[in-house]
Amino acid sequence: MNAEYGESDMRQNNRGYVRGTTALALLAALGVSGCQVEVAVDGETLEGETVDGDGTVTVTGTEDTTTSDGTESGTSGDDTTTSDSGGTDSSTSDSTSSDSTTSDSTTDDSTASTDDSTSTADGSTTDDSTSSSTDDATTADAVAVTFHGQPGIGAAEDRWVAFAVPFPQGARQETADLALQVGGAETPVMAEVVANWPDGSVRSVRLWTQVAIGAGETVSGELVTGATDPARLDSVGVSVADTWIPISESGVDESEYTTAEVMEPAVYTTLPAEWLAGMTLRTETVPVDAWSDSGWFDEALLGYSRTMVNDVSDAVSEEDLVNYEPDTWGDTGSVDTSSWLFDRASTLWGVYFRTGDVKWLRHAHRASQYYALNVERDNDTSPSDSDNRNFRGQFRFKDINYVDHKYSYGMPMLMDRLVLGAAVDGPAAGEDGVRAVSDLVTNGYWEGTYGSDGAYNPDLGANHLWTERHQAYAFAAHLTAWEYTGDAAYRDKLDDYVAQMVDHVANPPGGYAADGCLVHDFKHHEWNKYNDTPTPVCSPWMTALLAEPLWRYHRLTGDDRALGLLADFAESVAQDGTYIAQDESSNVGTSSTLWDARLPQYLYSSSYNGVSEGVSDPWQDWEHACDVAGLVERGVTAGEMLDRDMAAEQTVADDLMATCETNLDKWYRPGDDSYVSQYGPEWRLTPARKYNWWFGTTLDLPRLR
Repeated sequence: MNAEYGESDMRQNNRGYVRGTTALALLAALGVSGCQVEVAVDGETLEGETVDGDGTVTVTGTEDTTTSDGTESGTSGDDTTTSDSGGTDSSTSDSTSSDSTTSDSTTDDSTASTDDSTSTADGSTTDDSTSSSTDDATTADAVAVTFHGQPGIGAAEDRWVAFAVPFPQGARQETADLALQVGGAETPVMAEVVANWPDGSVRSVRLWTQVAIGAGETVSGELVTGATDPARLDSVGVSVADTWIPISESGVDESEYTTAEVMEPAVYTTLPAEWLAGMTLRTETVPVDAWSDSGWFDEALLGYSRTMVNDVSDAVSEEDLVNYEPDTWGDTGSVDTSSWLFDRASTLWGVYFRTGDVKWLRHAHRASQYYALNVERDNDTSPSDSDNRNFRGQFRFKDINYVDHKYSYGMPMLMDRLVLGAAVDGPAAGEDGVRAVSDLVTNGYWEGTYGSDGAYNPDLGANHLWTERHQAYAFAAHLTAWEYTGDAAYRDKLDDYVAQMVDHVANPPGGYAADGCLVHDFKHHEWNKYNDTPTPVCSPWMTALLAEPLWRYHRLTGDDRALGLLADFAESVAQDGTYIAQDESSNVGTSSTLWDARLPQYLYSSSYNGVSEGVSDPWQDWEHACDVAGLVERGVTAGEMLDRDMAAEQTVADDLMATCETNLDKWYRPGDDSYVSQYGPEWRLTPARKYNWWFGTTLDLPRLR
């Protein structure tokens, strides 16, 4: 495995060129002109191109032109699922089993003002693959904006609305040319920058305006870029909180959360999926149905998402619904805590980014607000009823007396800020929330045991846990805190983590073979379950969780070391981390759906085979085909960006995608009311947490494919 990575300029291969042309099309759609670019065509780099105001890309030294419509050719107990037998499933508890930098200071959220000043974080970014699709909803100089009045808000009247619009990195330096048209007429707005990219360009803008809208009404508008002398409001005299209402007054799914007062906009504002998908919010993706071969994946995404929010037949019994909220605030024992594992709220955000549907925006925002209210702050457990949850940054539903950061995520608060323009303060206190999650990693078990960069220590006893998952959520905690706050201290910490992981891959602690993954001892992965015989292992399942924030980190910083890690992970998994299912003893016979399917191992290394050791179970491994396919596919893309030959890895990714399709199809069990009342929803989630690993880290899988 090649473990030497530099920070050289990005080299575009054929895939990079395809993404590059789409990026140019997006810049043209945004009305950006005079932009110096670099494009690779058939392996030859052409410099000096400019994006003209009419959307034409002029390439110096060639007669060809490209127009703006260019397109791009833990433990094994985490998710035990029995083999398919009459519609019943079983699962064990989750005993062990994440983008970019924003401003450090934003406008005062208590009352809107005209102060757009925002401090940016240090760092530079090479953005090699920004993409977006375009259709009738997004023209060369405008993006569609749709206002949705909540059914419970009353008759039509002029209402203050605050909403956010994200922009791609490098595309916008100011807000002075933004204009809003509603019903064909220009409407005065006030614009505030709420987040910047590392290069100082605008990442998200909060817009204030008044819209005449009533209960259940929809009003269409357009945000126009490149406007001259747009109508402006000097001030609005209200706060974000003034434009929000309790969900109990919304008239939509008012019982979705009842144990805390979740607030939301009285008027939601949506943007087209074609716009959202290319903004690198959590990552870049494509709208549902935009990938011609992804119909099965997109259908499953929407079907299982409905199950996750209990949008199912009334015939489904209460015990078969996803139990994501306790009966009362203090009774955390009455909730399926694991339904929040792997970041439920952020997975729901991904559904909105791919659909642009207000239904999923509402679910994502509510889940984010509710999650943030359940992140402990300032070592104050009130209104919690247990002294055992007295750890700043810990998820309150984990009723334990030790620090555990694998349920702690800053992403929900970040997405609420970038997409809705949520205030940094208020009941959910988004900024404090992301800082608290980072603090839990810094001040808790992880860095208290493994140092400020989370470096694995093979000399510790078997009662010390170290897994790729914990490393993933530690890295993601600091990454999201950097994105939200722009605090350079978080950026420095990320650099230390990446340097440590690069060294770990090249020179595994404990003298183990360099297998291209984060090799560690079995006894530290599985606590004290196994003897103390040194046994090197890596986990494809858990490495998939780390690959996503590493990819996002690269998108923000241009640090090629992250690409090298991702490519190495893919090479390692392709070489030693998968197997072909042909095992009669595990009920994988020639008539089984799994026969001849490629599956990811739970644990592996060049000297350890989880299958022969009895650790890998094909029925459990099947459940991770989708997320590990995403890991390998992302590594293939990273490797090609570094000019590596990734043909063998692409074959493995293709095989895993085929297995992913059979897995998602397995749990789709349509039937009449009598059937679902007995066996559960048509799109069955048992355990519920697998929804988050199926569709969380795979948000960009259709785009990568």
